[in-house]
Amino acid sequence: MHAANLSIIFAPTLLQPPPGPSSFALSMTNLGKSANIVKSLILQQNWIFGEEEIGRASCRERVYGE
Repeated sequence: MHAANLSIIFAPTLLQPPPGPSSFALSMTNLGKSANIVKSLILQQNWIFGEEEIGRASCRERVYGE
């Protein structure tokens, strides 16, 4: 699944507004911004969390042949 699709699914759960009467409206208003933040986290996960040494080809090498 592409990072953009995953970010649309996980953004509302990970970046919820504080509870209140307008929380749903605020969540929908900021969905694009939240999705972009989560997409960046997904795409930059190696840089943020560090690359794990596992002794086999990384996912990027297997997918893109790098």
